[in-house]
Amino acid sequence: MDVRNAERVGKLRSVIGVIRGREEPDKMVILGNHLDAWSSGAVDPSSGTAALLETARAFGEALKQGHRPRRTVIFAVWDGEEPLLGGSTQWAMDNAEALRKGAVTYINVDSGVQGGQFTGGATPALAEFLRDVTKSVSDPVTGKLLYDA
Repeated sequence: MDVRNAERVGKLRSVIGVIRGREEPDKMVILGNHLDAWSSGAVDPSSGTAALLETARAFGEALKQGHRPRRTVIFAVWDGEEPLLGGSTQWAMDNAEALRKGAVTYINVDSGVQGGQFTGGATPALAEFLRDVTKSVSDPVTGKLLYDA
């Protein structure tokens, strides 16, 4: 095998969209995903990109109807995720003070859909919430609660 890698310094181009909150604008809910893929691009990251864009579209429609979220919502599509989380890491470093003071949660929609069975993960603080949500959502395949399916 003959491997020839070319190391170079390049620009990362992350895309950030912000909807400023009406009551707690300094508190941030961040939804993120990445642009680049090494393999399985339809799953990681493209299904997450589709979910993130649809969520942003729905928020935009709500804004048109006069609804503004309580807290600031940040939609982030990171560049350079595959090589060491480059885009998100740099953004977090650039915004460290604001994040320390006001970040409420980060929702990673990296791989929004894959296969026919639901899998989910959460930090321990949100695990029970995730379980509760699956008890109120129907599985589109079986019609049972997602928790039971």
